[in-house]
Amino acid sequence: MTMLVLLAVAGFAEELAACDSLIAAGEMDKALDLADWMAGQWPDSSGAHEELGMVLQMRGDLDGAEAAYEKAVMLDPSNHNARNSLGVCLMLLGDLEGAEALLKQAVELAPDRPLYHVDLGMVYIVTERESAAAEEFRAALALDSTYPGAHTGLGSYYYLADSLDLAEYHMRKAAQYSPDDPQAHQNLGAILFKNGKTEESEAEVRRALELKPDYPEALTGLGVILRDKGLADSSEKFLKRSLELNPGDPRAWLYYSELLYGMARYADARAAAERTLLLVPDEAWARFMLACCDFSLGQKAKAEAALEDMEDMGARVDWDTDFMHKKLSEKGRKGAKALLGFLDRMGW
Repeated sequence: MTMLVLLAVAGFAEELAACDSLIAAGEMDKALDLADWMAGQWPDSSGAHEELGMVLQMRGDLDGAEAAYEKAVMLDPSNHNARNSLGVCLMLLGDLEGAEALLKQAVELAPDRPLYHVDLGMVYIVTERESAAAEEFRAALALDSTYPGAHTGLGSYYYLADSLDLAEYHMRKAAQYSPDDPQAHQNLGAILFKNGKTEESEAEVRRALELKPDYPEALTGLGVILRDKGLADSSEKFLKRSLELNPGDPRAWLYYSELLYGMARYADARAAAERTLLLVPDEAWARFMLACCDFSLGQKAKAEAALEDMEDMGARVDWDTDFMHKKLSEKGRKGAKALLGFLDRMGW
């Protein structure tokens, strides 16, 4: 190499390290400016475009990230990391077929990378091929038994298989091996809650919020835990904050609807259920909540028609009395008793 080439390589490495430092410090605007400059300064560098793609993806610009990753792969087809990153980006964009093809190629190019097996496994989870997903997660663990993503993947696999003890085991491992990852603690908290370990679940979710205070999933999770403990006002505070940060989360709106129903705020509960249906029109539980709210608002005929429509559509739901959270208010308890009688008469 000539001296000029060596200097250029050294300069790129320094700028790349500087960009990574800005990302680690959370200075994403500066990171984007630097990454964009790097892509212009070294237009033929696959690594420069890959870095730009990573920054754009972290900022939520998936279309921009896709274009940058594609450029990186075009410049260097052997860049398996860029190929894997492009696959993940396509998965987030909903192109599951394209994502799977790229992630398989990344595994073929570098089969010793646990991350690539985990990312391919997640595509299999999304496309409901759980057994294939488990094989990839186990392949990742064979390469590195302490790899958090592989334990998270297996935890998800066992959760879907309703093997909750094994799901909890692997989520505990993920949190153990990545103690500063808020998502790992949130995932563990969710499994513990499902396993009826409410106090431990709350501790894990609160740990996630210590690490990342404005974490919508953890805020929702804590809101649900507090709701089930009968702490309605505290629950509402966390659910509202979650929805402020991420108003496009249908699960949070549905949990909020259940909370408000238990507080006998039926009109507000109905509005929250409607917001759920705007986001997920075929959500049967939200339709069921609308019918419950209509009954409690004195619109019995409307509620009856809604339940009959659900049955005609084959959208019947399994439910129990817990969803009403009768402990939250005296009025809510009385309303729940009346609702139970109505649902019984309707054959629900």
